[in-house]
Amino acid sequence: MDVVFSFAQLVVFAFLALLPVVNPFGTALIIEPLIITLSQQERRYAAKKIALNCLIVCIVALFIGSWILKLFGLSIPIIQLAGGILIAKTGMDLLNGDASSPKDKDKTVEDKKENLDIDLDKLNEKLFYPYSFPIMTGAGTISVLFTLAAQGDSKIGLHYFINMAAIIVGVLLMIFLIYICVAKTHAVVAKLGTRGTLVISKVSAFLILGVGLQIFVSGIVALAKLYFPGLTHV
Repeated sequence: MDVVFSFAQLVVFAFLALLPVVNPFGTALIIEPLIITLSQQERRYAAKKIALNCLIVCIVALFIGSWILKLFGLSIPIIQLAGGILIAKTGMDLLNGDASSPKDKDKTVEDKKENLDIDLDKLNEKLFYPYSFPIMTGAGTISVLFTLAAQGDSKIGLHYFINMAAIIVGVLLMIFLIYICVAKTHAVVAKLGTRGTLVISKVSAFLILGVGLQIFVSGIVALAKLYFPGLTHV
């Protein structure tokens, strides 16, 4: 009975620990302008792929992420710096891009139907980077997963496997929430109308830029604490 309670407790703990860093509700709203021209079928496909990509990122980070970073001599602050730059660049591109009118949107959807295979290839290229990583799951998610993995025993044993299984269940719950948010956000945006959609698109682009800069600054602060610990006391 104690094992079941501990398992359930760790599942909830893992889910709640990931919730603020992944922020599927807010991040889905940020991603929405990037996939707003997709048809309903393509949107469901995109939501599934983003959820699957996020799951892969989480599993890799959970089991071999720290080993990969050590292999290439990388640290979490460096990942934050790189991820921040990539996200900020995406935000700048969206802010500087021209908003599509409803007619342009309809024409885009028709063109997509005529060149479905080509569009799916192009879409797949973006579904991992930057949609899944680093926008939906980035350095913050990796850091949390490293911390969760450290909750288990250092030695491989029954307790270790129970802990890792609980963390994986928490991750799966988060992945399911990511799918729901990405697949259904357009229903909320659609109620805002053309002008509301334009506002949401620009605000989301600005938020992407802000998130990127915040992650970049967090990386700089982390590096400063790592290499210049005396500065934290100034």
